[in-house]
Amino acid sequence: MPNTSDSLPADRTQPAPGRAFGHSFWMLNSIEMFERLAYYGIRSVVPIYVMQATEPGGLHLTAVDKGVIYMWWAIVQSWLPMFTGGIADRYGYKRVLAGAIITNAIGYVMMAYLHGYYGFFSGILVLATGTAFFKPALQGSIAQKLTKQNASMGWGVFYWVVNVGAVMAPIFATIILGRPHSAEGWENLFLASAIYTAMNLLLLLTFKDVPSGADKSLGVVKVFWVTVENIWPYWFRGGRFVWERGVPGLVLFAGGLGVLILKPFESGLNIALCGGVPFAVGLGLLTWFRDGRFTWQLRLPAFILIMSCFWMMMFQLWDLHPNFIEDWIDSSMVAAQLPIDSWREYGDRGLLRVPQQILLNLNAFLIVLLVVPISYFVRKMRTLTAMLIGMTVATIGILVAGLTGNGWVLLLGVVFFSLGEMLTGPKKNQYLGLIAPPGKKGLYLGYVNIPIGIGVGFGSLIAGHVYDRYGEKATLSLRHLGTNTQLVSRAARSTDWSDTLHVIPELAGIDRSEAFSRVCQELRQDPAKGADILYRAFRYDRGQVENLCLQYLALDDQFSEEVRAGLAKALQEIEDDPDAKALEEKLSNGKTSLDSIGVAQFVHLLPDALGRKRVEVFDIVRENINRGVSKTDRRQDSEIIDALWQRFRNDPQTLNNLALEFLAQNTAQVADAAAGLTFKDPVKEMEKKVGIGRTKSFAALSAAMGATDAEIAEALGSFGPAGDTPDERAYGYIIDRPHRRSIAIARKDWSKDLVLLRRLIRPDPEALRVVLAEIDEETKLDKIIAWFKDLFGLSEEAGESTEEGVNYKRLAGKQDLIHKALDAKDWTDSHEEAAMLLGLNPYEARAIVAAEVNQSAQAVTKLLWDEYHPQYFVWLPFAAIGVIAAIALAIFGQMAKKWADMNA
Repeated sequence: MPNTSDSLPADRTQPAPGRAFGHSFWMLNSIEMFERLAYYGIRSVVPIYVMQATEPGGLHLTAVDKGVIYMWWAIVQSWLPMFTGGIADRYGYKRVLAGAIITNAIGYVMMAYLHGYYGFFSGILVLATGTAFFKPALQGSIAQKLTKQNASMGWGVFYWVVNVGAVMAPIFATIILGRPHSAEGWENLFLASAIYTAMNLLLLLTFKDVPSGADKSLGVVKVFWVTVENIWPYWFRGGRFVWERGVPGLVLFAGGLGVLILKPFESGLNIALCGGVPFAVGLGLLTWFRDGRFTWQLRLPAFILIMSCFWMMMFQLWDLHPNFIEDWIDSSMVAAQLPIDSWREYGDRGLLRVPQQILLNLNAFLIVLLVVPISYFVRKMRTLTAMLIGMTVATIGILVAGLTGNGWVLLLGVVFFSLGEMLTGPKKNQYLGLIAPPGKKGLYLGYVNIPIGIGVGFGSLIAGHVYDRYGEKATLSLRHLGTNTQLVSRAARSTDWSDTLHVIPELAGIDRSEAFSRVCQELRQDPAKGADILYRAFRYDRGQVENLCLQYLALDDQFSEEVRAGLAKALQEIEDDPDAKALEEKLSNGKTSLDSIGVAQFVHLLPDALGRKRVEVFDIVRENINRGVSKTDRRQDSEIIDALWQRFRNDPQTLNNLALEFLAQNTAQVADAAAGLTFKDPVKEMEKKVGIGRTKSFAALSAAMGATDAEIAEALGSFGPAGDTPDERAYGYIIDRPHRRSIAIARKDWSKDLVLLRRLIRPDPEALRVVLAEIDEETKLDKIIAWFKDLFGLSEEAGESTEEGVNYKRLAGKQDLIHKALDAKDWTDSHEEAAMLLGLNPYEARAIVAAEVNQSAQAVTKLLWDEYHPQYFVWLPFAAIGVIAAIALAIFGQMAKKWADMNA
């Protein structure tokens, strides 16, 4: 793992006799370890949270959005230390460290609770700001404890300690996130990082501050201006700040920066023109000093540029490869050899895999294991020579890891990359440290972050555009769908329409208000019978249950005014629709109630109106219903779902919602209409025209390329008793697939649905036997502890009755045991329970069967890999950058032999 702010050796004072580094050195390293534990706890997995299309509870932003966020993350975190380093020197390292730790903790909390692009982005910027203060202060403290004689080993030890935190972080993150991930898991992870960070406040109390040697008489403004003047020492000589140029420059600089951060335009060219140009011009005016003399000084800028290119390539392993692994790498062979079950999970192809953060954690593990001995063995090697070897080996590693879909080959690439990093990272720190003047350690620690800001920042932006266009499996699935109208037709029948119901009327050419009557005609049933059929079909459909939750919240007094304002704003943005304009005016003026307008028809607008994600709404409803209710009287999830249907099942607009999805999934109307569509840009048009966006594209393509109706009938015909209907057999077929069952079980918070847990376990002799056998194997100590907890009311299980020897509240907390029990369960006569657990309607279940019968998810992944070659388009450009950087460093190294001050 990289240490994202470089480090330098410091003054030449000798340590106390008999002590290699001293107590403060080790305490500072411990603080760094906890900070890295928090930082890499999210950094190792947050690429998935930000943009992975299939990530439960994720933000589902695009690769371009992620690139912009990561660019500013790197720039703020790397360039701000050019100013904060001087502040750390002036005001004391411990004081600045305390403020930075608090700021970082706030950033993590913001990420936990502020969802969406701007909320998450603001949390990232706060975290980056805190880290920008933290790094110079901490590393400046460490730098003062090292001498020229022990600098190489000292920074090797520091790099080792950094990676101890980096090794532990992904392991903890994997445990906290759980399997599969959830919105609650992500929130817990961000809060855990905040707690790790806050622990450093206690460690600060264990040692005295380390003197920086800087002038303590300067005020904060003077420190700032001295810092500004020192930013340009290699280019400008003398000069004074010019207000008539500086003030307009500051305005342009700030305005351009604001445009770049807020990203109001999707086009990269527009961002460059509207934000980049004012930013650059403003910076030029701001730093155009009167009477200053500009001189070319190419040696340091050349080194910075070379290192910028290396960082641009290097950081893609941690920032881009997580998404690449999720999309393309088959690590099932690695998973089969792992001894730790928590390091295995099922992916979107139905294969057992190793989480990407565990695979990439080999990098940090190797550094912990080898960086100290390698630093020792190369201590006498010429610095630039070691760096050249490191760059070359790291570039080979990026190529090996990037051009493969095989998990073992990926790990080989990580080995090469790690060896290269161990040579380049510490030696680069040592090289820059040898030319740093004494007395300004924190300041120069800030300066050496320039190449990180350039390389990582602009590398992230480039990676975002490259991966969005050529690498993401979700977008490539949309592109492939757009090439074949028959695929679009089949995908339209298989996709989950619950969050895009508003697309169906225009696509199928029907009036939304007539959807229910159309279904009654299709089924040849009267309205009462038709409503009952729809209710039974969609009763356990997770998407439609979320729609009911949105309706419930919209009509609740706690949220109604918020929804009214949000709906009015959304309707105002709908063009060429007089009805929408009229309703918007009534809502704005308070002339109509939400109950009277039939909020179900606006269910697609309600998440934005509420400021909540769809995946969160059921949890909010549960909390709302159970607020103020005793633990014993709280409603379970199954009961809440029943109550929601009881309230809304006969609502006319709710029936139209169910009817629209029925027409899309169980008739030919929508499929035939979709077959006649054409797409100029499927990635942008598919969701608007047929409701298939990035989050659904791969599953939709897999179902569209799945088994034929005849193959499905044959597969289901041999599955289950002869009297079962095809719908019942579909549920049985799916629940019999280990990966589908495992994901469905892991998704449940069983403590909140004991009703379903009992219903699954109690009637089945084998499932009950597994649970009872496990209970019998509990140790006496476990039983004694549980008895005391029950006696004193210290656990939620206190007072809970035992049924047939099973305490279901206690069982709900044993996810592994539930897995074992439901693996042993006979599902033959449990189709309704399977439907409840899976959260599918029968038409979605049939689409999943189509994909499972011929394992089309694996076939589609191979098809996209072979046809669109993401491995080449994504990784060859970055490998080329690494090659160019290595060649440039070789030339630089030969020239540096002539420069006494640069020949380290």
